[in-house]
Order: sequence, then structure tokens, then C-alpha cells
Amino acid sequence: MRVRAGIALVVTMLLSSTVFASPALAATNLLPDMRMAPIYSIQIQTGEQGRKKLRFGTIAFNDGDGPLEVRGKSRRRGEMTVIRQWIHESDGTSHGVLKSDAEIFYARDGHDHWHVSRFIVVRLRPNPGTTASERRIRKLGFCLVDSAQAPVGQRPPNAVNTPAYGDCGWSKSSSVRLGVSVGWGDNYPPEFTFQSIDVSGLPQGNYRICATVNPQGIWTEKNNNFSNNSYWMDLDLNVATNQLTVTNTGETACW
Repeated sequence: MRVRAGIALVVTMLLSSTVFASPALAATNLLPDMRMAPIYSIQIQTGEQGRKKLRFGTIAFNDGDGPLEVRGKSRRRGEMTVIRQWIHESDGTSHGVLKSDAEIFYARDGHDHWHVSRFIVVRLRPNPGTTASERRIRKLGFCLVDSAQAPVGQRPPNAVNTPAYGDCGWSKSSSVRLGVSVGWGDNYPPEFTFQSIDVSGLPQGNYRICATVNPQGIWTEKNNNFSNNSYWMDLDLNVATNQLTVTNTGETACW
């Protein structure tokens, strides 16, 4: 009887430990959430041969749970033919997701590095009552680096203190790793090459300039949130006198 009772006690304990054991938590993807910061230092300048340029600075911040990391390899001439978004996970692992619609290219624009195609698009469109055609920024490629830390009050709780991405390769690179860390942004000041819109010949009137990061939704973002990807300004422009007045701003969809 004592032997049987002992066996029954052991079996009971084993069953109890099995029933009440906590299952292992599954790893979750730590995705970026890109946010377009306010356009800054906007002005009209007269350039070579009297061309008028609307110059401005743009910053795209990452407010997400993990970095936006882009990797390119299998170089063919001036392009990387295999491009992945590298997803970091909560358990410390990571994996790549192929992005067949993405482009990484080397451009001889005075910057000896590689560029992600159309990471930010900036458009200038006339408001009702002004007759003109839409114009766009000339800049087609962007080197993704941690070049601006978000203001203290705008950093997410998991923001990193030191930059992790600061290199976009060079002319001889056969692979590249670009990115924007959480709590950091990719800054393009107005003096950078092609950081402008040609406004020569535009009639005086009211216009809206709108900057959008990840405009085609190529890069996966947290909760598929694209509601904070644009920033716009309404402008009263007088190109002939290089004068502009900002009349309104917003962080909603452009139009």
C-alpha cells in the first residue's frame, strides 16, 4: 500500500508541474515607425543663370520599437540587386525580408556612398486659385544614417543613446548596411545637393509643400502606421522677389 501511495504521489506531482508550467513567450518583431519632422529653413534662392530654387531641410525620425535597417548585396555595376529590410526581434535574433520593389544605387553626386531610392518625396502643388503645375524635389537617393537625435520630449522610451548607423559604403562596396535607430533621424539640410525644388517661373500665389517618408510603403512599419509619414506647409510665394510666408502647417495626409 505504501509503495502504491508513493507512486500515486509522484504521478500527481508530475501532472501538476505539467499543467501549471508557463509557456515560453514567442519573440515579437521590433518594427520601426517613421515620422516626418517639420520642414525647416525654407527659403527661395536665386542660383546659376537666374534659376529660382526653393530650398529646405528635412528630417525623418524613427519612433518605433526597432531600427529601420536596410541591407543590400549582390552588386551589379552601380546597383545592389538583393535588398532586404532587416527585422530585429525581442529575443535578440533578427531576420531579413526581401524587398523586391526597393532600389539601392551608387550616384556620382559628389557623395561617395550608396543611396536608397526615393526614401523621401517632396512635392509642391498649387492651392485652388493658383494656376501652375506640380513640382518635385530633384533628390532621388538618400543615405540612411543616424545624423540627428530626436528632441528629448519626442524620444520614445526605448530610444538608444548612441548612433548605430553612420556609414553608407563607398564606390568599391559590394554590400551595404544602412539604417535609422529608434529615437534618431536622417537629416538633410537645405544646402545638400538636390535638396531643393526649382520654382522658376511660378506665378505668385498660394502653394502647399509636402514631404513624405516611405511614400510607397515599401518599408514595413509598426502597425502599418503611415499616418505620421507626412508633413506639409501652406506657402504664399512670390518667386520674383524671393519672398515667402508660411500660412499653415500640418502633420496629416498631404492633400
